[in-house]
Amino acid sequence: ALIKDDMQTLSSVVANLKNVTTEYPTKSEINQLNIDYEKRNEEIKKNDTQIEEVTKLFSDVTKVSDIIGKCDELKKNKLTQSQISQVDEIKKVASAYVEIKGEFDKGNNEAVVEKIEQLSGVYQKYGISKNIDEFKDKAQAAIEERKLIDEKLKNIRDNFNAGNFDSSLNEADELLKMNLKEEEKKEVETIKSTSETKVAEAKAKAEQEAAAARQKAIDEAIKVNASTLYEEFNTNNVGAENKYKGKMLLVTGTVYNIDKTFFLGTADGVTAYFSSEGKSQITNVSQGQTITVLGRCSGRSLGSAILNDCVLVN
Repeated sequence: ALIKDDMQTLSSVVANLKNVTTEYPTKSEINQLNIDYEKRNEEIKKNDTQIEEVTKLFSDVTKVSDIIGKCDELKKNKLTQSQISQVDEIKKVASAYVEIKGEFDKGNNEAVVEKIEQLSGVYQKYGISKNIDEFKDKAQAAIEERKLIDEKLKNIRDNFNAGNFDSSLNEADELLKMNLKEEEKKEVETIKSTSETKVAEAKAKAEQEAAAARQKAIDEAIKVNASTLYEEFNTNNVGAENKYKGKMLLVTGTVYNIDKTFFLGTADGVTAYFSSEGKSQITNVSQGQTITVLGRCSGRSLGSAILNDCVLVN
């Protein structure tokens, strides 16, 4: 029983032998056995106390790394088999925690999740569940974010290489809010800067082309005064339609009324319907002001000459 550290059996045996007078074992041998029992029992209690003190170190995660060395020191003691198993488990959990934290600090999130799963929940009884679970949650979130980053990086590269600079510019703004690696951040910033330049160039070119197209339309448009246009439709509607209908006109007249449309000249003069672009130009136009508009004539309706898709020229 003493060899096996079976203290319960040993206690019973010693108690029984104290009340027995025998030739063998002798009284002195019984006394020695009792001394050995007491000594070993104290050793075991001392080991239990030391194990408990080491276990308490888990309450301060900054000291978990100290547990590994203390477990090695404990293993030098004469431990019972159950104490050996307990110390081995404590060391395993402490070592795993140190490894998990190390992998987490290095951003090796797959390794973090893998090592936590290998612990199989044994860490839960040492009061570090919250810390381990936090590592796992953050690592899993980082893994999902990495998948999203990789997908977005592929998209931005594809769009940039295909010349879709508006898309790559929007994607760059989204990516720069994410947890990118340093080299990825530099790449995205370069793509953003180049895309901004390309978008600005395309916008300037489009504006130049639009201005040139408008100027061409102005140059080629039939120029006529609003009152003249009205009079031509009023006196010879058929002739005026043949002359103007379906064609671009550059019409100058005084703003007679402002409602959802513009009436130029007189109440029954010329009705100008503005395009979406044109509507943004006329917010400050007032009644009685003389303006020039470019629009396509669609004939006459309810006494007025009609201009559609108008823009303000002057």
